[in-house]
Amino acid sequence: MIGQNRILDVLLKLIKGERLTVKQLAAEYDCSEKTLQRDFQKIRLLFAPQDNNKNNFTLHHDKNVYYLEQSNQLDQTDILILLKIVISSRSLRNDELISLIETLTNYTTPESKKLIEKSIKSELTYYQPLLHGKSVTELIKPWIAAIEKQQAITATYKAAGKTKEKELTGIPLAIMFNGSYFYLRIYLEYSEKIKNFRLDRFNSNILSANHNVTFPQNKKLEPGLVRARSLNMFTPQPDSLLGFSFNYWGSEEHIRDTFSNAVITKEATDDFIQVEVQYYAESAVPWILSQGSLIQVTKPISFVNKIKAIISRTNQRYQ
Repeated sequence: MIGQNRILDVLLKLIKGERLTVKQLAAEYDCSEKTLQRDFQKIRLLFAPQDNNKNNFTLHHDKNVYYLEQSNQLDQTDILILLKIVISSRSLRNDELISLIETLTNYTTPESKKLIEKSIKSELTYYQPLLHGKSVTELIKPWIAAIEKQQAITATYKAAGKTKEKELTGIPLAIMFNGSYFYLRIYLEYSEKIKNFRLDRFNSNILSANHNVTFPQNKKLEPGLVRARSLNMFTPQPDSLLGFSFNYWGSEEHIRDTFSNAVITKEATDDFIQVEVQYYAESAVPWILSQGSLIQVTKPISFVNKIKAIISRTNQRYQ
């Protein structure tokens, strides 16, 4: 999981009132405890008092447990951070975004509200929501209880490029966000696989299945672990390749921010770094291709050949 996304995920957990430990999070995100400790140092800076004014959020660390306490008012910096992230995602309709801004700024001072509105005015002017035009609130609402109860459901889904809807039956496991879209992880009864589906492509009507569906616990994979091993919403299968190596002629910082579990080495005579990561290789293909001549995949050979084949087909487009 990319560092900034992990920090945001931890921050949202704290804001929701969760009590967190470094050990727990290290297992969830598949990263070292030192990495999490650095994350909490950055988060602590967000809530440090400034100009002798007590911050409205206080991050407490007691007996290895981190938790957040907040007053009735939100700090303008915290609101601005959240709004900047939401605006850049383009995931909300205009009316939802305006409503969120109004709700958050109501918890701060009139002066802070004006400063926040001024800071995002230009971005709101040019804001373009996603084309599906559906309400995120209404999309998520029907699934919350079903996920909490692990309740079997039946729903219709229209995949990209398809004209007909397909009926799905299974157990919804989690709602996740990636890029600009919300996704539903669902265990499908008939294929006995866990797959990710864009939430906006479901029909709004979901029904309880007319029979019980049993979810095998040996297929369970926590959402945090999925993020820790995948660069997008790739759905790993039992035979998915986990782990690959590459040489990189770019920034080491960029690699560490992209792959939280990267192992990096450099020979004295080389002008590149050698990288090993424990990510699902298939999920990293778009990123690899985006790096152009900065990258050379080296292992395993099956994955090297796959990248070569994609590059060859791309070159043929320009012949």
